[in-house]
Amino acid sequence: MKNKFLVAAMATLSAVSCSKDPDTLPVTVPTVTKTVNFTIHQAKDYTEVQYDGVQAELKIAVAKFIKADGQTVVLWDSAVAFQSLRDYPATHLPVAVVKTFSGIKGQTETVQASYSIRYKNARNEVNAVGKNEFAGFGASVLTLPVRL
Repeated sequence: MKNKFLVAAMATLSAVSCSKDPDTLPVTVPTVTKTVNFTIHQAKDYTEVQYDGVQAELKIAVAKFIKADGQTVVLWDSAVAFQSLRDYPATHLPVAVVKTFSGIKGQTETVQASYSIRYKNARNEVNAVGKNEFAGFGASVLTLPVRL
C-alpha cells in the first residue's frame, strides 16, 4: 500500500510540475513616423557695414521625448562651425533640412526639434539664442524655422 501511495504521489508531482503556463503574446505598441523640417536662412539682409566680421555658429538637433519619465534621447544632430553671417542662405533662398524618424511609439513618445545659434562680432563678443519645439502626440510633422 505504501508503494502504491508513493508511486501515485510521484506521478501526481510529475504531472503537476510538467504543466505548462499558457503562452502570452507580447503586447505590440503601435508606432508612427515623425518628420521634422528645418528651414534655415538669414533673418534679414546683412550687407550693411555694421555686420562686417559678424559670424554665426549653428547647431540643430532632433530628440525623442518619452512621456512616462520625461527622458530625451538624441536621434540626430548637426552643426555648422562659426562662419560669416553673410554666408548663410538668404531670406528668399532658405535651405530645407528634412529628417524622418520611424518607430516612435505614438501614444507615449514624440519628437522635439531644437536649434541654438551663437553669434560672434568682430570684437569676439558672443551672444546666443535658441529654440526647442515638440511635435504633438498626434502630429506627424514638425516644422522649425531657423532664422539667423
